[in-house]
Formats: sequence, structure tokens, C-alpha cells
Amino acid sequence: MLLSRPALIPWDRRFLGFGEGTVTVYPPIAVLMVRRLQGLRLEFKGIDRWRWALWLEGYPVDIVRSVYDGLHQFQKLAKTAGDYLGRRQKQTEAADKVASVFREEVGKGRLRGKPLQPIFGRLRQQQARGVLLEWGVAIGAGVVPPASIYTPGSPAAKAFNKGTGAAKAPDPSLELERMSIPRLYEVVNMASPGDIEQARLDCSRLAGLVKLAASLDWSRVRDAINVTHRGGPATPIAPFERLIGLWENLDLRACIIPFLIFVRSRPGYRYELDERFAGLEIELRALAEKAGSFDAKPREPAS
Repeated sequence: MLLSRPALIPWDRRFLGFGEGTVTVYPPIAVLMVRRLQGLRLEFKGIDRWRWALWLEGYPVDIVRSVYDGLHQFQKLAKTAGDYLGRRQKQTEAADKVASVFREEVGKGRLRGKPLQPIFGRLRQQQARGVLLEWGVAIGAGVVPPASIYTPGSPAAKAFNKGTGAAKAPDPSLELERMSIPRLYEVVNMASPGDIEQARLDCSRLAGLVKLAASLDWSRVRDAINVTHRGGPATPIAPFERLIGLWENLDLRACIIPFLIFVRSRPGYRYELDERFAGLEIELRALAEKAGSFDAKPREPAS
């Protein structure tokens, strides 16, 4: 079964000649990959997660296919969202469909099992959830969001900061509000093999941060730094709690790769990103040391 997955195990079909047929040839690395896959199957389920795990470990896996699949899931919503946000005055079938999506996604509760749970779990007000969701799908659709997170005091800014645990909006030069799905596609299409490899290294560091964060006993961390309200303003632990949940969603990971490629292309960010990763790891280990939580039973590591 594993060898029949061209996206997991590299292979080639060679023509032996007329009357001889063809033969499937696997490179030497295929043996190591199969053995690693057998180990991954004992750790967690899901071909897509196995593919990500292999890629993060440096095996020759076509991760671009997963990126396209993930972006396609968002593109379907972005298309109808563009119709809805760009033509509010006309109640079309597309508009009704997106409106129903808004109502479903911003429903009450913590939305267990849904992609936005890590963010919406901290936004208990449906109005704030709706503002942030509408802001996000507007960007994905390539239209101007109704409100910008760069407008101080705006509902979008408040919802973004509280939902993500950020103290302030990201650097405007990162063009976050211009990262439409078509643009993310373009970034991937224009990426060189070196860009993809650098994105793998960046994602590997992210995965390491998630694994470290997931190993902490966060209740003890909160006690150690006197944080009592999970849904409150930005705290040292808020970004890490969001990161754990968001990384679990493979479609969201697909958006991370082109964004990391873009960030690396910005002046000054090629090396600053490395410093930021290192700083986050230092922060995490400092929190762990304060709480003495490395002895706690770890959660299932992210892959």
C-alpha cells in the first residue's frame, strides 16, 4: 500500500522495449522511507500527516502537491466569499452560501475539531468572531477587508490581537492583508528548489517549537507566571497555545509554506526569521524551567 503512493515514495517507470513491457524502479532511499513509514504508522494515522513528517525529516517528498491541495480548500471558500464581500447589495446564491458559512463558523462554543478553534476559543463573542472571519476570507478572496487590523482600535485589530495572542499587528511590510489565495499560489509556482528547501527547514523549526510547547504542562506554567485568564489580553504563553492548535491543521500548514517563502524574500527578514525562531525557543525553555514542567507527561507530539 505504501509503495503505491507516488507522493510518498519516489519511483520511476522504465520502458524495457517492445514486447518486454515496463518495470517500476525505486531509488535506494525508498527502502529507508518505507522503514520510516512503518514507524510513523505506529505513531499516528493519516497519509497526509505521514507525508508532512517525511518531508520535515528531509526525505524526498513532493510537498508542493500538499500545498496545492490545501490552498484549493481555501480557494473554494475564497471564491464564494469574494462574490459575497464584493457584491453585498445583491443577494445571490453565492452570497447566501457564504453568509451561512459565516453563521456556522462563528457559532457559540469553542468549535471543537474545527480549524479556527485555537483562535475562536479565545473570542467568545460572536461579533468578534464574525469580524475576524470576514477579515480573513476577504484577504483570501483578494478583496479589501471591511476593516484593517492596522487601524488602531478597530474591531478587526482588537479581534486579531485577542484571537492570536499578539501584542500588536504584524509588520506592514509583510503584506499580510494582501496574501490572497491566488498570490500564495503564485509564490509557490515561482519558488525555486532552494526556496522550498528553506521553507522545509523553517517548517521543521516550527514543528520543533510545537513539539516543545505540547510537552509543557501549561496549567503549571500559568501558575508559575501568575496568568489566570486564558482568554485575556496577550500573555507570554498565548502565541504558543495558538500555535499548537493551528499547526495541527494541514490546510493551514499549506498556507504557511508560501508565506514563509515570501517573508524570507523581504529585506532584513532572511536572518531576522532565524533570530525569531531562536528567541521563541528560548522563551519556551524559560517558561518550562520556571514551571519545572519537563517532567510532566507530554501530549502526543505534532508531526
